[in-house]
Parts: sequence; C-alpha cells; structure tokens
Amino acid sequence: MKKTLLLVFLLLYTFQVHAGITITEKLTDGESVSYFQNGLIASFSDGKLDTLIDIRKKIVYTVDYESEMVMFGTFDDMKEMQKMAAAQILDITKDDYYKKQNEEIKKLKVKTEQKGKGTYAGYPCERVFLSLSGMNISTELCYSKQLLDEIAKEVDIASFLSIVNNTPPFFMNPEEVVENEVSSYASKGFALFEKSRLPDFGGGNKDDVSEVTSVKKGNIPSEKFQLPSGLNMVKMKDLMSQIINQ
Repeated sequence: MKKTLLLVFLLLYTFQVHAGITITEKLTDGESVSYFQNGLIASFSDGKLDTLIDIRKKIVYTVDYESEMVMFGTFDDMKEMQKMAAAQILDITKDDYYKKQNEEIKKLKVKTEQKGKGTYAGYPCERVFLSLSGMNISTELCYSKQLLDEIAKEVDIASFLSIVNNTPPFFMNPEEVVENEVSSYASKGFALFEKSRLPDFGGGNKDDVSEVTSVKKGNIPSEKFQLPSGLNMVKMKDLMSQIINQ
C-alpha cells in the first residue's frame, strides 16, 4: 500500500511540476508571451495582459489600457455578437457597390504552396505559403501539430476555435481573403512562424513577422491569469450594441 501511495504521489507531483506551457514570440514591433494552464489562456504584449480566456467558464476578457476598460463576454455572447455582425453584413450586401465588390473579391483564389519543414524553439513545423497571384499579398506559415497537441492537454483549444471561426465571411478587400485562409490553419497547428506581406502606401511592401523563440513547460504562477485592477468592466455585447445603434 505504501508503495502504491508513494507512486500516486510521485505521479501527481510530476504532473503539477510540468503543468503549464509558456510561449514567447518575437514580433515585428515587440514581444508577446502566452500562458496556457488548466483551462486558462493569458496573452501578454510587452509585459501587459491583452487577453484572458477561461475555457472552463467559457468567458473571454480583453484589456484596453487606453480607454481603461476590460471588455468581457461569454462564448454564448460571442455567438450572439456574430449574429449581430451577420445582420450588419446583410445590410451592407443590400448596397449594390459593396455587394459587387464582395462578389469580385470572393472570386480571388488563394494559391497554396507547400514549402517543406522547419524548426523553431525545438518544435518541427510544416511550412506553407499562401498568396494571391499578381498582388503583393501573401502569408508564410510554419505550423506545428506537436505544439498544438501539447497545448490541447492544458486547454480545450477546439472549443474556442469553434466560436472564433464561426463568423460569416464578407470580404471588403483582398487581404481578408488570405487572412480567412490563414485562420483555417489554427486548427491544424500552432503557428511557430508567420510572415505577412501587404503593399504599403509608398508602392513598396510592409512585412509583419512573428516567430516563436521559446517554449517552456512548468507551473505558471496564478497572478499571470489575473486581470489588472482599477479598470472598468464592460460587457462586449453592450458595447457592440451601442456601436451598432449609433
């Protein structure tokens, strides 16, 4: 019995020590750190919390320091907001100009090229290049199924993605066609590298790059999943209703 209890204790201790995944990304204009642990996701930009997602309670918080607000909503709220957005899109499609524009943009075909394999922060990934012919619009991805599978042991990623990817597509510009295709890869693997290229106003190109530089496993302090104090709590659904009714 003692040996059995000791084995159970050691297994539990090992699980607690190795619980949690911390991912650090180098961005074009800074650094991002994301924490995944026990159904919680916290994303920080340059040391400040941007987003907190509680998968178990099915609630999302986003922090806007400039307006001193924490906007929050349940997954059901997000579904309702998507219905509101769909209603707005339906109104836009009644306008002949935007309807024609959307129909023309939807005809654009994204070219997908497999570019072999890569490795970032010790994780293998599949490299893919998505582009629109004749335009300086493209995204290069290297996505890792292995890292996504490890994250899925901490949080139910599929549950959240099913909400995020449920927005009806209505394209106002060619960039959104590529973005929509890129979003489909979120369920295939975690993006270890992403380079997006768009034309700029000067006739050149603007590149936006993110690269995972570190993946660490281990218990994450609870304060990483705490909202900043002193900010106003605002429901996303109420805020969206105000914007629509203005």
